[in-house]
Amino acid sequence: MLAEIADCVISGRLQEIFLKDAEYQELSRKQEKASEECYGSVPEEYHDVIEEMTDCQNECSGRLIEMAYQQGMIDSARLMRELKMIENISVLPDGERDAPDIPEACKKEERK
Repeated sequence: MLAEIADCVISGRLQEIFLKDAEYQELSRKQEKASEECYGSVPEEYHDVIEEMTDCQNECSGRLIEMAYQQGMIDSARLMRELKMIENISVLPDGERDAPDIPEACKKEERK
């Protein structure tokens, strides 16, 4: 459940925030300029290798964002539990986290 929530937030809300952040926008322009300079300074046969490397770096960065966001959610839930704001959150033995109980009113009806 945590992964689905994080994915939804990262794909939607964080993207909106990144697009509005001036520092992120500046870094993005700097990266684009560096990419253009890199592609322009190497023979075309290396472009695919550079593209593959860039894709791998982007995937790693994306995964890091997911992990950081999920850990932030876990830390927030633990803090709320410690402050007695919520109950029924536990850490499972294999390291996965259990979600709080979902109120009956929030559960989807099973479709037949």
